[in-house]
Amino acid sequence: MKAIARIAAAAAVLAIMAPQGRAAVVYVRPPADCPVAGDGSAHDCASESGGPGALNDLDAAQDAVGPGDVLMLDGTWMLTDYVVFRASGAAGARLRVTSYTLSSPAHFVGSFDACLFYFLGDHLEIDHLVFDSAYDNGVLLGENSETAAHLDHRFHDNALLSMSNGISLRAIEDVEVYDNVFMDIGSTTDNQGHCLYVAQGTRNARLYRNLCTAKSDVFASHCFHVYHGEPPGPARDVELHDNVCSGFTTGAGVYSGSTGILIYSNTFIATGDYGGLRCTYGGSQAGFFNNIVVGSPAYMGGINFGEGCDVALNNNVYFQPEGTMRFDIDDTSVDTAAWLSRFDSASLFEDPLLVDPEARDFHLDPASPAIDAGDGAHASDADFYGQPRTSGGSIDIGAVEHQVSLPEPDESEPMDEAEPTETAEEIAEAADAPPEGEQEAAEPAPDETLDSQADPDRHEDAGCSCRVPGA
Repeated sequence: MKAIARIAAAAAVLAIMAPQGRAAVVYVRPPADCPVAGDGSAHDCASESGGPGALNDLDAAQDAVGPGDVLMLDGTWMLTDYVVFRASGAAGARLRVTSYTLSSPAHFVGSFDACLFYFLGDHLEIDHLVFDSAYDNGVLLGENSETAAHLDHRFHDNALLSMSNGISLRAIEDVEVYDNVFMDIGSTTDNQGHCLYVAQGTRNARLYRNLCTAKSDVFASHCFHVYHGEPPGPARDVELHDNVCSGFTTGAGVYSGSTGILIYSNTFIATGDYGGLRCTYGGSQAGFFNNIVVGSPAYMGGINFGEGCDVALNNNVYFQPEGTMRFDIDDTSVDTAAWLSRFDSASLFEDPLLVDPEARDFHLDPASPAIDAGDGAHASDADFYGQPRTSGGSIDIGAVEHQVSLPEPDESEPMDEAEPTETAEEIAEAADAPPEGEQEAAEPAPDETLDSQADPDRHEDAGCSCRVPGA
């Protein structure tokens, strides 16, 4: 019951967005809620088969939607097998898959050796859903294909809970994963689980403003993992920015000959093996800028030039509250001075003064040395909380931009009040709160814009991203 309350509370702060254009809306509810299958035209259950009312089968729902449509999901689905979603939208008319209500989003629960959902179509927007897998993997965007590349996925404002792999990208182009909450991620027995997994065939991907927290007893898991070079080839042109990663044994691992990997403005709360960037196992061409790495891992970072790593690191903050800070170059433990001879010449090695990361408050204290210390060449428009970058003289280091106080407005010219918005911070804070009350159904508006010394080998061949069984 506590887990259900936690899920409902986390989801209650997710804002339903209006889809683009005029759209058909198809409703689908679990057969446990609606034993009689309707025609999908209404949220209420049908009184006779094929009559007005909700569909009760996910396969039938896919057959009923197309470009520009909205698939409204509701209820708790206790899955006994994985779901393969093959329906597609079209360029300029994404097919949207979302929840009917804000306070009680569609919730998919399963415990089997596969992903819960495989989204294999093109031009999809997937938002405001809860995926809960006590056993294995959450969601795959793309496909296990040596030649095909799926296009144009937007995956946002979802909650993925209690699983080994959170989300995997494979053979997909033009994909964005943002404003999601990943909680209790990673394997407790081997190295087969990661939060954000980018595999072969991924092109032009952005992953930003996500919160990733690892299981407390995680064995060996990355927050960000780029791996696999099999056909159609290694990942390329991937950006990871403005995310918060907490409790993983490796912050960001880049491998398998991947290229154009840019990791900037993230906050890594480290434990275990490699706190920040690790490059080995086939190497990578990557950049690591404006990141905060805090904790007491065996190594704050590790680069293996013998594996073909071509990496640049700078304008980061590293802080280890206990022990002596160490790094790994070519499988050799080195001190900070040796690391600085190769990397991070403009980086800082002191406490970034995060306000209260244990309480999921990742703001910078006003006295933080990370403020105005970043490289403006690597900056997004908004930070982890959706606040504007930059605020002040220059960009701050880490996932959160310290907001410079503005002068008090002239009371003689009152300003309009801004509408309140929910942020990733509120999503995280709500995770342990009791569920909130019911909110209005999300109807589309027809004309609106819709720990110890690291063992390098225990991460080798780490974590196959979830595959369609039999593929």
